[in-house]
Amino acid sequence: MANNEEHNYFTEFLSNTNLFQVLMDDLLSESQRGAVLIGMEYVSEHLKELVVEIMPHESNKKQKELLNFSGLLGTFGAKIELCYAFRIIDHTIYESLKAIQRLRNQAAHSNKNFDLADDRYKQEFDKFLNMGQGFRPMIKDIAPRTLGRIKVENVVYALREQGLSDDEIKKYFDNYEVTQEMEELFQTQRLHWELLFGVVMICANLFHIKNSLKEQLKESTTWSSAIRKVSIDQSI
Repeated sequence: MANNEEHNYFTEFLSNTNLFQVLMDDLLSESQRGAVLIGMEYVSEHLKELVVEIMPHESNKKQKELLNFSGLLGTFGAKIELCYAFRIIDHTIYESLKAIQRLRNQAAHSNKNFDLADDRYKQEFDKFLNMGQGFRPMIKDIAPRTLGRIKVENVVYALREQGLSDDEIKKYFDNYEVTQEMEELFQTQRLHWELLFGVVMICANLFHIKNSLKEQLKESTTWSSAIRKVSIDQSI
């Protein structure tokens, strides 16, 4: 499973943003194709914020020149390569970002029957979720459990609105039978939730890296001056 440090910065990210709720509203009502395209936009925005953090802040004009669509860093792919080349992100995050980039391109050029369970897309989806040790199995575990919990809560709420007692609700669930159609729907919705958690967690990773770099750079204008300052501080 993800370690305590990863859990802490993920919790911090959720406490400082409403991204999880926003993605619930934006992704879950979409087709899988639409959900991938929308999710990618949020990942792209967080990667851009990371790149902006490591750029010189003296000139907004220079930032705009580099980041506009025709600039050297105007594409999602260029930002990934920059961050990896300068060791801002590790190989695992690099591969995860490349996977969601490829998945996005596949979705953009596919028809309306785009399905993450399809062998053509499943491998890239799994690579995207594999953004660090333990992340993919954690997402695979938490997504269906969260979906199931919400479904149960919604049914309980509806039954209570109809005036059923707790004993009657328990009896309802004891006699509840899951049909094949319901199981197929659950599996489709599960993939939406896996994507949602994947997007939130990769954004949390990028958010954490951005804040760590901000703390290290502080008032330094270059990485070399930041490293020298750390060395001096440690020698005092």
